[in-house]
Amino acid sequence: MGSHEEVVGLVAEYHDAGLDGLVLSGHPHPGEAYWFAEGVRPILDARVITPQAAQDPRPGAASGAVGPTS
Repeated sequence: MGSHEEVVGLVAEYHDAGLDGLVLSGHPHPGEAYWFAEGVRPILDARVITPQAAQDPRPGAASGAVGPTS
């Protein structure tokens, strides 16, 4: 697998190649899902690689902020 940054690097390579989605299939262990959601996803959001981060109009949303920002 790799570190959070290594996984983000691989996802970014796919994104740069034109892919706009990944399917994380199989039966991952809950710990792996949390590892991705809590470690990788915020970095992808901060780099505006995830669709929600790119479309979220809230200030700070693309920085990985959680919940309402004010």
